[in-house]
Amino acid sequence: WQWLFLAEGIPAIALGFVTLRYLDERPTDADWLEPEERAFLTAEVERERELREALGAQRLRDALASGRVWLLGLLYFILLAAGFGLTFFVPDLVQERTGYTDFEVGVLSAIPYGFATAAMLIVARRGGGLVGLALVGAAGTVLTAYAQSPLLLTVGVTLAAVGILSALPVFWALPTAFLSGTAAAAGIALIAAIGNLGGFVGPAFTGIAEDQTGSFKMPLVVLAGLLVVGSLLVLLLLREKRPALTGAAS
Repeated sequence: WQWLFLAEGIPAIALGFVTLRYLDERPTDADWLEPEERAFLTAEVERERELREALGAQRLRDALASGRVWLLGLLYFILLAAGFGLTFFVPDLVQERTGYTDFEVGVLSAIPYGFATAAMLIVARRGGGLVGLALVGAAGTVLTAYAQSPLLLTVGVTLAAVGILSALPVFWALPTAFLSGTAAAAGIALIAAIGNLGGFVGPAFTGIAEDQTGSFKMPLVVLAGLLVVGSLLVLLLLREKRPALTGAAS
């Protein structure tokens, strides 16, 4: 199985070098843009920077004292707890409810992530609301909890994967919408630190709950409930009506 680490790690390292070579630092460096496009994007970046400085946190203590930073940390915690709490156990779910062979379980478990990859590309190009994506993830998780047929199980996991995985990159537009300067580094680090705990808590909770109840239903319903809470947190953040923040989340 160790070859899997090489198969997954080497392409990522290679892509890093490709990114360093071809990813432009700023719009003014992008030769593939028309002059008018470069000018427009440069002006937009400057406008957003001024808006962040006027409305958001700029200093380290501003970030640590910001309620929005802690709310975003909780939201990121929820997304990772739900995501990892489900995905770690997808093969077990499929095996338990279908009785398929290990190879068939692997194939069926991989299908949802193919759709999730396509969904992430679509969301990146056309935009997507964080609230809606979290609710799609919640609906898929509930369906996964109760589905017994292979078809419904695949649909449920697919919806959950599409919603949760597509929400993650959209989420990271929120901190940069109001954090700038030293506060950006501190705030993003704090959000990541809080959120990454969810990557441990989610699978641990799912595993312990399944051992205690003999079923995945209860832990998955709880994870779905967390996603609903996460969507409410986004609405709470949007209540402040800050232009940059609203644009990033809605």
